[in-house]
Amino acid sequence: MDDQEILKERARILADPETDRFLPAEEGKEVLGFLLSGEHYAIETNVVREAITIHEITPIPGTPSHLLGVMNVRGRIIPVVDLKQFLGMEREGIEHATRAIILERGFYEIAFIPDALLPIQWIPGTQVKPAPATLKGLGAELLLGVMEDATILVDGDQMINKLETSLNNKKI
Repeated sequence: MDDQEILKERARILADPETDRFLPAEEGKEVLGFLLSGEHYAIETNVVREAITIHEITPIPGTPSHLLGVMNVRGRIIPVVDLKQFLGMEREGIEHATRAIILERGFYEIAFIPDALLPIQWIPGTQVKPAPATLKGLGAELLLGVMEDATILVDGDQMINKLETSLNNKKI
């Protein structure tokens, strides 16, 4: 099988909604790492548009409490969420954060503020273990698994879905 056939087969498998969310053990993922309340997290780079320095966030009255406001990024108005509040975590550290991670799916963009950014890395599929079955709630729905070094792998598509739904369904 040549490279083109391999890529077409991978694309077909990934496009199938019935396909398991985990890649085969010999495959892997490119992820962007970040810190949130002292925990190491990583998110697949296929949903990350960019990581930027925060200049100004404009608050919007009457919006959900986890929406910090919006920011203008080269003419695009992007909502910025407090992921800690959304997930029910301690809020410490966010006051000093200077970077935001912008997630993108199609035309929808949303940003969140990590405590710190970590490097992009390639993780082999063998390093990702399923999340504990005892984990429940919103946080559990966002997890793809846990890596051998205890980094929590977040499902970027699910995070975008949940954040978008939470912002669009809020009654003002």
